[in-house]
Amino acid sequence: MAAAGLGGYGFVHTAAFGRAPRGARLDRILASPHFTQGHFENLVPVPIMPEEVDNKENRFSAMWKFLFGNKSALSPARPLVSKKTDLIALPRDEDIAVWMGHSNFYLQLGGRRILIDPTFGAYASPVWFINRAFAGSNIYTADDIPPLDVLAISHDHWDHLDYPTVMALKEKAAHVVCPLGVGEYFEQWGFDAAHFADIGRRFGGFNLVLAECGQYNMA
Repeated sequence: MAAAGLGGYGFVHTAAFGRAPRGARLDRILASPHFTQGHFENLVPVPIMPEEVDNKENRFSAMWKFLFGNKSALSPARPLVSKKTDLIALPRDEDIAVWMGHSNFYLQLGGRRILIDPTFGAYASPVWFINRAFAGSNIYTADDIPPLDVLAISHDHWDHLDYPTVMALKEKAAHVVCPLGVGEYFEQWGFDAAHFADIGRRFGGFNLVLAECGQYNMA
């Protein structure tokens, strides 16, 4: 048991899991008006994953079903139909948005190349038996990506921030835009520090918004 515990501790403290904020970055987090009582809070109250919902499901039962429940109906019966775009051959001045699966988007806007939340591995997980990609859905690799102006990461869930993927893109990304805590990971992994201001205040209206649907339930 002791050996297993030590092994588990060592596993979750490998580079792929990132490190806790420190130094100047920790000071910036603590100084943020949105950081209170040890965590960040939304600008408006949002109920997320209450202990009980109408069907009486709780965190434990939801996690049990996620790990061990019957998932036979959750996977497609045949490989997904995907069209692979030759991103490197695209004219740089052509404005385009390419959906690459889940939250992964490749954008060209105003001559800038932007890649959002890339996960090119076979699993959106640190272990091989959880969150396997559907057949036909992960058709891109880091080699298919041209030099980037911006690599944008929204948060550190494994299906949005994949360590092997970002390391494979390290030499291609001129800048990384990400939250404060995620920035600590990138500094640990050898990326130079990145910073941006209040986008909405600076740029006003938008022509394209890629907004996820926010599944705030137990599963």
